[in-house]
Amino acid sequence: MDIINQSKRINLIIYLSTVLVFFYFSFLAPSTLTEFLLNDNNTAVYSVYARNILEYPINKTYLLMSEIGPDGQNVFNNNNDNEIQRYINHPPLLIWITAFFYKLFGYEIFYGRLVSILSSTLFFLLFMKFLVYLRVNNFKVIIAILLLLSMPIYWTHGLVIEHQPLLNLLLLLTVINFFKY
Repeated sequence: MDIINQSKRINLIIYLSTVLVFFYFSFLAPSTLTEFLLNDNNTAVYSVYARNILEYPINKTYLLMSEIGPDGQNVFNNNNDNEIQRYINHPPLLIWITAFFYKLFGYEIFYGRLVSILSSTLFFLLFMKFLVYLRVNNFKVIIAILLLLSMPIYWTHGLVIEHQPLLNLLLLLTVINFFKY
């Protein structure tokens, strides 16, 4: 019976901590890290890519990250106006999800950042649940969580539209799947 109560307490701590991380990413961090967010250009660039997917036909964007200016022309001055430069160094999943959130909720920067916020929050939740699943002793769990929470890159990438939070979440899901099966 004591094991069940301890398990419930651990789950309660995990879920409350996850809510606090989500609350921090959503409301507190944008006000405390204003200088970092003002110097961030990825959020603006990826927001434009997502908006372009929604506003221009498929034959113009091919659902890729396309450099289309506000006038519908290529932002780079090429001789051929129908030729659009495409940024294909990253897979377009992040842009597709960002475009989906923009379509669903509207063009607000918070909804664009929601992909990274949710990815970082889910990473935190799954990481803690995975440590409990591995039956790691409490001291090691606390050290692992403190190491994660002390990494500035975890906090900063969770606030901008970047590939890293989504990639980290998908990698963690892969590791969990590997350990379970």
